[in-house]
Amino acid sequence: MQKTACFNLLYCRSAAWLLAVFGVACLTALAQNSPEADKSTATTDFLTQAAKSYGLNDRDQQPWRMRVSFQRFDASGNVVDRGSYEELRVNRFRYRLGFESSFFTQTEYGTENGILRTGKRTSPPPPLSLLRTAIVRPIADAEIISRFARNSESSFIKVQQREVDGTNLRCFDLILLRAPAPSAPSYCFDDSDALVQFPVGFPGMGEATWKDTIDFRGRHLPRDLVIKWAGVAVLSTHIESIEDLTAADEAELQAPADAGPPEASIFGIAGIEGSIPPPGAPGIHGAMPKKVNISAGVAAANLVARVEPIYPPIAKAARVQGTVVLQALLGKDGQVEELRVVSGPAMLQQGALDAVKQWTYRPYLLNGEPVEVLTTVNVIFTLTP
Repeated sequence: MQKTACFNLLYCRSAAWLLAVFGVACLTALAQNSPEADKSTATTDFLTQAAKSYGLNDRDQQPWRMRVSFQRFDASGNVVDRGSYEELRVNRFRYRLGFESSFFTQTEYGTENGILRTGKRTSPPPPLSLLRTAIVRPIADAEIISRFARNSESSFIKVQQREVDGTNLRCFDLILLRAPAPSAPSYCFDDSDALVQFPVGFPGMGEATWKDTIDFRGRHLPRDLVIKWAGVAVLSTHIESIEDLTAADEAELQAPADAGPPEASIFGIAGIEGSIPPPGAPGIHGAMPKKVNISAGVAAANLVARVEPIYPPIAKAARVQGTVVLQALLGKDGQVEELRVVSGPAMLQQGALDAVKQWTYRPYLLNGEPVEVLTTVNVIFTLTP
């Protein structure tokens, strides 16, 4: 692995004057097994800087295009599928992305009318559903990390040494005490502070190992990675190319006439020859459960990270207030995948959408397995007297 992602000085910025006076290399040896050290500013700063340095920021306004090849494996390590993934991104809401393989073919368009798809209209099945997140968003947002660091009553960050494939790594476990099931996403770095291993999908089940690095726009991407589920390799990826675009071709972003909205997913991969479920890995090679409907109250109880909505200035000036009701599709990883407005004052709707799209939930479990969830979200806007 190329040791290009060094953060030794970045997470010591709060003690920069000590470096100048004493010539200390870094504070990486801070009593890593001590609970007090785990909550230190250095730990939080390190992970926060890593979150800003790995993956891609889809809120950028400068378009980019990425092409990825992948291989999917059965439980015995045999290749059962090969294909490609391509993404053309203008911003968070305008994009085109697609999978092409003998097993699953789909093109998805982010448009002003919401998400539209051609080919398979269901969500990509595991492990393909893990591919994009592993490359584009390998580490939780800085805001989520800071919440773990400061909310000592329900969560904390534990730092410990762990041996992975013969290499001693420094791992940061994000422990959520009130989760309905054990939940401890773990991010592991080598002695040069380069990311080596990180979680994908449901915590404790899926993990990715970073093999090689590409630098793009000052951020680090995995040229090669391997995704495992319950310790069994299920997918490998390779970034074939990634490029800046001065402007996106509008024709490429235009959804064809036969494109339609996403459909409910019942994943089934068992029909592929040689596809045998590895022990303890339900759903990767076998059928996945349907997505389920849950109430707004249950969803709210699972909310991990909330971004407060910004009151639209035009609505504030017009003294408009009220509740915006949204229908949300939550992915198996607790991320908000789709949103649409059900009701609410028109002037407040965009502010509600912009905020809720950034919220993160604990994965919802059905019979011990994470599933997609349909729910409603109520965003209340109230003016002070």
